[in-house]
Amino acid sequence: MDQKFPHTEFNADYVLDLGMHIGDDTAYYLHRGYSVVALEANPDLCEQASERFKDALRAGRLIILNFALVASRTQTLEFHICEKNLEWSSLERWRVESTGSAVRTVQVSGLLLSDILQAYGAPAYTKCDIEGADGEFVRQLT
Repeated sequence: MDQKFPHTEFNADYVLDLGMHIGDDTAYYLHRGYSVVALEANPDLCEQASERFKDALRAGRLIILNFALVASRTQTLEFHICEKNLEWSSLERWRVESTGSAVRTVQVSGLLLSDILQAYGAPAYTKCDIEGADGEFVRQLT
């Protein structure tokens, strides 16, 4: 989280994209003129997005955070990648196993929502699509 947007407590110029996945929502927000902070636990998807959005990254309009949203601060945790459909990847292994897909597990660091808001301010909008952790987002939001 070394990069920062200039901001006040509320930043109407950026969107928080929790669960970037392949970046289609991020692309839309950038197209609409917003800056974006995108959180994605899958390191492969972060790498692909870094290539796809290299111009926005260079221009300082996009920050990609390779982290998972977690309930409490932790060093690293297991993120389970669904090989059949990357969209079904989750911190909860049983969710991926229930798809019948092969599972690949990687280590990822966790962040609290408050860490993101402290670093970047409150966004104009937040999209949350984080398989199995959406409830945690709502809990931290409230």
